[in-house]
Amino acid sequence: MSDEGEEGSLPDKGERDVLAEERTVLAKSRTMHAFIRTGLAFIGVGFAVVKFLYVRYWSVGVGGALIAVGAFMAGYYTWKSWHYSRMTEEVEEEVREVAENESVTDENGEVPSLREKVPGVEGD
Repeated sequence: MSDEGEEGSLPDKGERDVLAEERTVLAKSRTMHAFIRTGLAFIGVGFAVVKFLYVRYWSVGVGGALIAVGAFMAGYYTWKSWHYSRMTEEVEEEVREVAENESVTDENGEVPSLREKVPGVEGD
């Protein structure tokens, strides 16, 4: 076993859990932003199809479908990203309160867990 202050030692279980939850939040954020970029790319390709292949009878339908799918993706994941960031801000505020005042407990006298607040983070 390594001493607590030793360089290169592993963090304790509590710190690892917090770091894992932070990585999960960042990964979800990156994924949502990737979907938004993909939606914007669909919109751009849709406009390009309509503009440059306008001589074809199907170009307006295909371009319109790409624009509609892209607008839906960009709009939905923008909303979802906004909603998720608001939720994680609330959780971070609760964690700060717990860190500042260890007497913050729920109705059972227990400290609330991040696992209960952040969707997609599984329990032990």
